[in-house]
Amino acid sequence: MIVKKPLSIIQPELDLNILIEKEIMPLYQRQARPGKNMFNLALVEDNPEFHSLLNLREQPSRLIKAAFKLIRNYDIRSIDFTEAGMQDDSMRMLSSYLRSDPNLRSIVLDKNLFTDEGFHRLTNELKKNTKLAHLSIKGCTNITNLGLQRLCDVISTTNTCLFQIDLDVEQFEKELALTVITESGLNRAIQEKLRPVKIITTVGQNGEIIKVSRFEQEK
Repeated sequence: MIVKKPLSIIQPELDLNILIEKEIMPLYQRQARPGKNMFNLALVEDNPEFHSLLNLREQPSRLIKAAFKLIRNYDIRSIDFTEAGMQDDSMRMLSSYLRSDPNLRSIVLDKNLFTDEGFHRLTNELKKNTKLAHLSIKGCTNITNLGLQRLCDVISTTNTCLFQIDLDVEQFEKELALTVITESGLNRAIQEKLRPVKIITTVGQNGEIIKVSRFEQEK
């Protein structure tokens, strides 16, 4: 017996697919060259000259949900959400995506209006994330010292991969802001001492392919 889904369920997905095809895909660059001011991809990428980028800078917020559907199905390394209308509910979607520890290396969230609540969801996922290396929160005026302190706690205790954090120092208590920058700098030192040696591919118990990155300390 074939059960047909009601149109009320199918139509929203069709609308998202149309947005992806017409408005999101033109913003996706499969091989984007990093800008001069970008963080040092060479520390975490085998081929830093070309990486995938989704550029949502100054795009309308109605594209965010469709963008996350694309993000979940493409190996995107950098996302620019600058002034894209990211609110706390959007940060919930981003945090949910980070929970899977994707290959995402850079997130730019500049000039958005999410609050400490949304930012806390993001920092909470960074406790277990092993890929994100760059985070920019310049112009995010609704983040308070409390929100930044939570980020500081994560990068000073559990996260060792986030090594560049761009922020407006004058927005926060100076000592706190400088501590965040210092702690991310320590992470950078860790990454500079660790180099991927090779990828070993093994087969799991259920026949699935498992890729394990091995690192060794530089002499």
